[in-house]
Amino acid sequence: MKTSVPILIAALALGLTACNDDSTDASPSTPPATTGAESSSGPSADDASWADESDPALRTQGCLEGEFVLDDDVWVRGIGDVLTASDLSGVQVDVTGRVTVTLEPDGTYVVAGEDQSTTSRGSSPGGQMLWVMTFDGTESGTWVADASVLTLTAGPGGRLAGDHELSIDGNPLPTDMLPVSGTPWSDTLTVTCDAGGFVTRPADDPQAPDVAFRRAR
Repeated sequence: MKTSVPILIAALALGLTACNDDSTDASPSTPPATTGAESSSGPSADDASWADESDPALRTQGCLEGEFVLDDDVWVRGIGDVLTASDLSGVQVDVTGRVTVTLEPDGTYVVAGEDQSTTSRGSSPGGQMLWVMTFDGTESGTWVADASVLTLTAGPGGRLAGDHELSIDGNPLPTDMLPVSGTPWSDTLTVTCDAGGFVTRPADDPQAPDVAFRRAR
């Protein structure tokens, strides 16, 4: 099944927990704004032109310019936390491929899924769950940011589509069991950024786990 957005982890908390009415909400993970080792080509807090904190909005805009890669460790931990809180045990999450976000100084952006596949397994009261979420393709549009908010608006090509497959004991679940609605990537996101990368979560869902991106350049 294909959704019209990279729902990211936010929709996990909204959609997958609906499989169990008595499940509890997951506590958000809170990785630091520095999401990984700094690239040799990336700016440092000392020499970056955006490091001046006298203008927070300008600082965030400058910090966000560049190419970033989805932090797999934070991604896997966030999905695992949500699934564990959704009445699943023995949760295992594996990721292949990657997702990149490039935010250009001219206000344009590209999100690229490079055959990125997240496979999640766990034991539920109803059987063994298998969920495969795949992003492969590109999305482009325009971006704006202020001191703490990033907004991505997709262009005419629309949003990067995510494929989802969900089953219990090998039996496919109906499409309404999948997180097909929720806060899309192109909506407003709260953001923190530093030399190592940036961290986002949907502005309208502060309880959603963080999604982090490491700076590539």
